[in-house]
Amino acid sequence: MSANVTVTNAGTAALTVDRLSTSCGCTKAEMDLAPIPPGGRREMTVTFDPAVHPDEIGPIERVVYLQTSDPDRPEVEITMVGSVAETDELPL
Repeated sequence: MSANVTVTNAGTAALTVDRLSTSCGCTKAEMDLAPIPPGGRREMTVTFDPAVHPDEIGPIERVVYLQTSDPDRPEVEITMVGSVAETDELPL
């Protein structure tokens, strides 16, 4: 399952995202890491793979970390929440 998140540069200088990371290997975050101009926006796609933890059912919380050039907020955390439903389907 995937979700898109819009990253907005509300500052007056170009914003560089130096590193994207996540709190778990079951979650990936991807986006173009080119500098975001002042007032600019960039889409980030976050993908969660429940098959990585097949026994984890119910509420989940994962975090995406953005390390940026913003001197006031050099690291931003985006918390993603959801729920994994039990299924009888077999993986392909």
